[in-house]
Parts: sequence; C-alpha cells; structure tokens
Amino acid sequence: MVVVDITDTHVKVVQGHTRGKNLIITAVNERELPPNTVSNGYISDMMILAGEVCSLLAETKLMKELIHFQITSSAIIYKDITMPLPRLSADNEILEGMVANAIGISQDYNVTYTIVEQPLIEGVRNMRLAVRACPQELADMYVDLAKQSGIKLKRMTVAFNSMSRYVAHNPLAFKNHMPLMIVQQAARFVNIYLYEKSFATASRYSMANPEDYAEGVDYISRAVFDNVFHFLHFTEQVKDQTAVREMQFFGNVTDHEAFAKSLVSFDLPVKGLVRPLNVRMTKNAKATDYLNYVGLFGAFYPLDTKLENINLLESNDSRAARANSLFFAELAIAAVAGAIVVAGGYAATQVYNNNLQLELSMLSTEYETNGGTRHAEEAAIKSEALGKYVTYINQVVTAKDLYDFKPKPTNAVVKHIDEFAKAENGISRRTGISMTGYTVEADFLAKSPDDVTKFVDKLRDAGYFIGIDYTGFSKHELNDVETAALEEAVAKSGGSAISPDISKKITDEMLKEWPYQFTLSMNVQGGHSFEKD
Repeated sequence: MVVVDITDTHVKVVQGHTRGKNLIITAVNERELPPNTVSNGYISDMMILAGEVCSLLAETKLMKELIHFQITSSAIIYKDITMPLPRLSADNEILEGMVANAIGISQDYNVTYTIVEQPLIEGVRNMRLAVRACPQELADMYVDLAKQSGIKLKRMTVAFNSMSRYVAHNPLAFKNHMPLMIVQQAARFVNIYLYEKSFATASRYSMANPEDYAEGVDYISRAVFDNVFHFLHFTEQVKDQTAVREMQFFGNVTDHEAFAKSLVSFDLPVKGLVRPLNVRMTKNAKATDYLNYVGLFGAFYPLDTKLENINLLESNDSRAARANSLFFAELAIAAVAGAIVVAGGYAATQVYNNNLQLELSMLSTEYETNGGTRHAEEAAIKSEALGKYVTYINQVVTAKDLYDFKPKPTNAVVKHIDEFAKAENGISRRTGISMTGYTVEADFLAKSPDDVTKFVDKLRDAGYFIGIDYTGFSKHELNDVETAALEEAVAKSGGSAISPDISKKITDEMLKEWPYQFTLSMNVQGGHSFEKD
C-alpha cells in the first residue's frame, strides 16, 4: 500500500508494509505544490493537484498501487469524549449517530472515531473515543481527486490519526516518555499532540502564516514556540492533568539542534521523535527522512474494525451522500463532456444541456421507482467516457503548461540571480545553479547576516522568483569547487605541491572575506519563459 499525505504546500508519498510487529518502509518521496493549489485542505486547483500527485506517484513508480489519502485542515473537528457503552452490540452506523449527537454537529460532517479505552465509571462501563469529524464537502473533494487521477483509492483518513496509531502500535518505544508532547512542524501549520498511556488525550492544530510574524524568515520557529506555550498553559489548567514529561518533534525540521534550542525555555527535554527498533527504512534513508515522513507511518498498521472507524470512505454519512447525489452528478458531467467532444462548440453544449435537464427529470422519477439499475449501467459507461476525456484534457493542459510556463534552463535565470547578487555588495553566487522543472537551487556566500536578510527580501519583492525557501545561513566551509580553485592558485604560485602555509593563508583570506554560506530553493514565476538571454 502507498500513503499519500496532502497539505497546503506539499504532497508526500510513502510505500511500506507490516510484517508481524515490524514496519518496513520501502520508498519515500515528496513534492512542493505550486502556491494556492490547496488552501486549508480545500482543493483550489483540482487539475494541477491531480497532475502533481500523478507525476509524483509515476516518478516513484507507485501509480498502480492501492492508495491511502491523508488530509489535513483546520476545518476538521477534533474531540475526545466519554459516553456510556451501548448494552446491545451497535454497528458503526448507530455509533456514528450517537457520536455526532454527542458532539452536536450536523449531517454535513463525516464522523470517524477510535475507541481508545473502556473505563468503568461509578460501576457503569463507558467508552472513551477520539473523534475526528471532517466536512463532507472536503472529503468529497479528495474522492473526486482520486477519480480524476485514475487512482485506486483504498482508504482516506484524517492525518492526525496516523501519528496516534503509530504511538499506539509501538507502546514499548514511548511508554517511558509519557505524558509525552509530540510537535509536528510543517510549512503552513503546527500540530501538537499530548499522549498518556499511548493514546492522545489532547491536541492543538494551528495554521502558521508568515504575515502573522511580519514575514520573518523564522516564522515557523516562532509559530511553534507560540503554540507550545499556549498548549502547555492549557494543560496546566486541566484538573488532574499530569505534567508533560518531555517533547519530541517531527516534520520538515532541517536543523534539529536549532529547533531544540528554540524550545529550551520551557525547561523540558526536547529531541527528535523516538524511532522504534522494529521500524526500518530500506536503502539509504537518513535521520531527517525518518522525521520528515514518520507522520505517514501509522497508516500502514492493520485496522481493528471493532475499535477503529476512521476510514472516511466507509463512513455512513459518506456512503449516503454519494448514493443520493453523486449518481446523477456523474451522469450529468459525463453527458456534458460527451456533448463537448462530439459537437465541439458552446451552442451544441447548450442545446444538449436543455435536453439533458428533461432526461434527468424523467430518469429521477424512474430511478426512485425501480432502483435505477439500468441507469446505473448507463452512468458507468458515460463515467468511463468522461475518464478518457479528462485524461485527454489533462494531456493538452500539461502540454500547454510546459510550453507557456516552464522556464528555459538558460542564461536568463542565471542572469537574474546574478543581477540581484551584484546589487548587494555583500553577496556572491558560489557555484552554478541547478534546475528541475521550474525549481531552482543555488548556493551563495555572504559577508554578514544582514546581507543575507536583505538579499532574500529583495528576491521576494522582485517577483521573478516565488516560493523562496530559505532555511538560514551557516559558517562558510570550502566545497570541492573552492578546494580545486585553491589548488590551482597554489600551483600558479610556483609550488609543485600544496604548501600548508600558502594553503592556510589563501583559505583564511577567503573565509575572512566570505564568512557565511546559505542555499536558496525557489520557483521561477510563470510567464518568464520567453525572455531574451
């Protein structure tokens, strides 16, 4: 199985499987999404997202696998509730209704839950549930994404469930750290979980926007600090709440030491998420890979259907919504698509649409009386035609995007980078640039931290590059190119071998003039393809 995690900024994929109590991860990959493709979990540009997901799966050779979607949004409701255990065995449909009524939400939500324990309270057997209620509109978007992408969607869950299941299935690795606070750092949100006895007892999800922190490059670190502060303050107010013992973190954390230091004022041990001995990543996985992708690992453990009803595709509300509405919606879309293909014009579409409305009215009446078996078959045929049409349109759109918006890897991009660097006397491009699609990476040297900040700010303001990813600067250390230049300089000085004195002198002068180094990753703004070199 393959898990696909979709956030506002990235798509991550992980392939893995369980073998007994062992979890083996066999492939990982991720891709940054173009800006505004997804907003707070809601899909703003279905076609672009479908293209990015399909491309990433094809790149990792996982397109034909069974797929599990994980979704994240502040619109999802998280509740921890305790209610009486039904005396008679209740199926998921009944329990979903009981849970929805207990937390007071409408039928517009897709209710999922996990029974984490069944405590005995005053002689009455109760059940404690971790509830996740996702807007049905949001869930339907990802069902449509799977259809448009040709994906075999096996399961869809709220991303929060994955880490909770990971902790619950590895109790020995985490039991000595409870109560444990786990912090997830992402590009646009912060997720915090509090665990006791291997299950989540509290959580906090918060969007992290640069504008809330004066567009500072360290806005994520500041957002993490603020949310940890408020979360700890909240836990202190809870009656009988045991004090947090330590913090562990995961996510897109590039500098572990800096991250830990940013939280040192809370006087708690801070470290990367513990890696259980029975969890293995094949090939050349790094520690940073584990922390970056571990938020998807919990999805691979088998579901306990007696305790877990977390699949948004199997929710009773979800089934009812699709049975009542999607049948005719698919039929209408397929018919309209067919009209466009056959007639090829707007007028033909309008005429066909008027006939379609009359046909749908007749179909609706007949469907209610005979179950709609024959029309379901017709819808399936037309849905298949729609799929072929969507595939064709995607190919056309992709070709157009590549022609109009993909920048040429020529001197034009290098020229713009160098113009910005020359405008700042304290900045120098270190080596050549690397380009993949519209993503550019380049290394720079700087004379002072202020020069770095000014340079990054000017790049952002200019508008030629977007999605600039800057993770901070570090002490300048010679790379292979600079070492080769040093050897050449020594050779020109007349020495047949590198003299330690000459080498040290040249190195010291270089490091003194350029004491800092940093890397930028950014995207070329669409529309800059045809500029003259």
